[in-house]
Parts: sequence; C-alpha cells; structure tokens
Amino acid sequence: ADLVEAQKTRRVLDRLAGFTVSPVLWKLVAPGLSAGRVQSVGLAMVVERRRLRFASSEYWGATAQLRAAAGARDAVGAEFTAELSAIRGRRIAGGGDFDPDTGRLLSERAAEGTRHLTEESCDELLAELCGRAGCERRRDPP
Repeated sequence: ADLVEAQKTRRVLDRLAGFTVSPVLWKLVAPGLSAGRVQSVGLAMVVERRRLRFASSEYWGATAQLRAAAGARDAVGAEFTAELSAIRGRRIAGGGDFDPDTGRLLSERAAEGTRHLTEESCDELLAELCGRAGCERRRDPP
C-alpha cells in the first residue's frame, strides 16, 4: 500500500514540477530531454530555497551621453557615453558589493569608502550636475 501511495505522489509531483521543467530543457539544452522525477522536484526545491535566501538590494548609477568641447583637437562635436564610476575619489557600489544574504553593502566595501547611491542621492547628484552644465535628465528602465 505504501508503494502505491509513493507512486501516486511521484505522479502528482511530475505533473506539478516535472512537466513544466522539460520544455525549458528542450529550449536550452536539446529537444526531447526529460527532466525526470527526482531531478525536476529537486530542482524545484533548490530554486525555492534560493528564493527564500536571496535578499535584494537597490543601487543606482548614472550614464551620460557627452559631446566633445569646441577646444578638443580632432574630436569637435564627437559624442561618447560615460558611466559614473566614482564621486570625489569614492567608488560607486555595484551588484557585487552587496551581501547576498542581507542585501547590505559589504563591510569591507564600506570601509574602503565605496559609495552606495540610492535613488534620492542619485537624483540630487544629477540635479547638481545638470544645474552646472545644462543637460537633459532621462530615466531609463532597469
């Protein structure tokens, strides 16, 4: 009786998890592959545990579309893109600077003086820069 119940349970798990994983395998690896009972349920459990552990963190950056100044030799009017990497010598935090378990800036990065830009501080910085140089502010989706 226990073996019959175990078989029924496996069949339900196949329908819940396995049948949804196989099409992903067909697209990413090779057509016709089956996720299998143990693998698909195990994969679903690992993904769910990762989702529970992951702590998100918000950080911002700035990119500018610039034009060479009139005094620049051989580049008058040339446009280029620049990404903000530091402010007054302090590096701007990126995704790898945050603890995946807590979502906070790593203590060693904070000790190095790495700057965590929030939406508010990024807006203030851009307002200051645009006020000096005259520019167009535009938000791009992430």
